[in-house]
Amino acid sequence: MERMKDCSSVSALADELGIHRTAPYQWQRKLEHTGKGSVRATSPVRELRKQVRDLKIN
Repeated sequence: MERMKDCSSVSALADELGIHRTAPYQWQRKLEHTGKGSVRATSPVRELRKQVRDLKIN
């Protein structure tokens, strides 16, 4: 999960680890539901995409 926070492509990370690209997201959801806090990655790209979405809505 730590590497997921810092990577720009979860798909590339999954390929590197030899797992399906959805597996890290499934693990992330499981961790969030166990009450261990949010592990959601906040990358600069993700933040910029959010800003673009917000601007399109307004």
